[in-house]
Amino acid sequence: MKVTIEVTQADIDAGTPGLGCMCPVALAVHRALPHLPDAYIYSYGVAEDSRTAHFADLPRAARDFISTFDGGDDVAPLSFDLDVPDDLMAVTP
Repeated sequence: MKVTIEVTQADIDAGTPGLGCMCPVALAVHRALPHLPDAYIYSYGVAEDSRTAHFADLPRAARDFISTFDGGDDVAPLSFDLDVPDDLMAVTP
């Protein structure tokens, strides 16, 4: 299932560079997928938690955003679609 992820200026302001669970993309993913509270963002994808293999590839724009943010450069709000497997959409916390 495609889920639209909206990275807002508030996410950017609250994000922590280099911390996969607190980067702006992670904050936006957590907001869009509240039933996956342990979702972890890698530079290339999203995992159910920090101990599992990734389940969704991040699009190039999101990967570039993370790299730029982690490098300490300015970023702008971003929107992208994430293809989340149907079985993870049915997960309950």
